[in-house]
Amino acid sequence: YFEESKQGFGKIFFRSCISFTFRYFFLNLIIQYFYCFDKSLHLKKGKLSINSDKEFFYDKNDTIEFLGFSFNNGFVDVSSNSINKAKSRLRRSSKKLRRQIETSSLSIEEAVKIMIKKNDKKFYGNKREELSWKYWFFPVINTTLGLEIIDHYYQDCLRYLITGKHNKRNYKLVPYDKLKSYGYKSLVHEYYKFINSLKMD
Repeated sequence: YFEESKQGFGKIFFRSCISFTFRYFFLNLIIQYFYCFDKSLHLKKGKLSINSDKEFFYDKNDTIEFLGFSFNNGFVDVSSNSINKAKSRLRRSSKKLRRQIETSSLSIEEAVKIMIKKNDKKFYGNKREELSWKYWFFPVINTTLGLEIIDHYYQDCLRYLITGKHNKRNYKLVPYDKLKSYGYKSLVHEYYKFINSLKMD
């Protein structure tokens, strides 16, 4: 990653991994400090207290969500909170742009391309130096279940933007190839493309 030709990618990938690793390591230090030793003694020395509302105990099979990630039985995925935030952003964007279509402010093609461009920046980044899902989640997750959920929702929002309706008929009116013709890129496809590029390096 530190060859000159790969310097830009190396910096953002390294920064994402180090940022995540450091925070995860720091969390474990806190846990070890307060629970592997005499908790009350150390708290008193530092004049600290634990907020019981934010104190959680997990079973080994429980799903843990932290920093946008979900950890469960060896699988690392995008957290449910991150998925819901992405879906809310997509829903708001599609509704706003649909209103502009209905008021003749934008054509359907213009609105669809605006939405795709906006979300491409969030998901993939226009530049390697920009922190995006591609450089935050892709290097860490090892399953695409969360990405698949967002992909399906994203496609539904684009179909609604084009037809103005949410129904099963949209799949025939706006097939997947039509979405691709506007420039839509699947998160799952881009994830495997990213992972394969690392293997080639």
